[in-house]
Amino acid sequence: MTIDEFIEKVASEKSRTYKRQVARMSPALERKLKEGGHLMVSELESDPERTLEWRIFREAHVIGPGLSLAQIRAWQAKWPNHPLPGDLVELLQQINGIHLWADMPEGRSYEGIAPLEEWGLARNAMYGSDADPDLLEERYLALSYHSDSAVYIVLNVECGKYFWMDSCGPDEGSLIGASVGELLDWVWEHRIPSEE
Repeated sequence: MTIDEFIEKVASEKSRTYKRQVARMSPALERKLKEGGHLMVSELESDPERTLEWRIFREAHVIGPGLSLAQIRAWQAKWPNHPLPGDLVELLQQINGIHLWADMPEGRSYEGIAPLEEWGLARNAMYGSDADPDLLEERYLALSYHSDSAVYIVLNVECGKYFWMDSCGPDEGSLIGASVGELLDWVWEHRIPSEE
């Protein structure tokens, strides 16, 4: 699919609003989470102050505005060992970030293509900035984000191919394609389905 076709598809699906009942935890448990703590499911279920409430969710496709060639070149100067394919540069000039069915207050999806300024080594996206270099080679650049840090769209800058890599065992077993057109096809086909 071309970039223009992708933009048309994004525009063809209108925003959605729906109501869902959610559990609200006690202020004490919320504080524990904010302070970096972890909660067990049993803690949530046995929370005496847990309440159910209805919330309205608003979602829509969000694509970021394109970048100038100067902005892309500035990023490339910081990442000289990670050259971007020409068609990826063209995409960035029209779209910087793809967030399909994004939560409107946040402007982000459960998973999506991150803006260029967030791209970096796939190893660091999956395992943190102090990850052992032996976990995943430098040639892999993470282009996406995932709320659970579970899977990423990764570009092998040496061969120009895109892969869907799982943090539990990153490899080149899940080829997305070798062009931006194939990448956009894959992103569109794998978007989270509508709630409607």
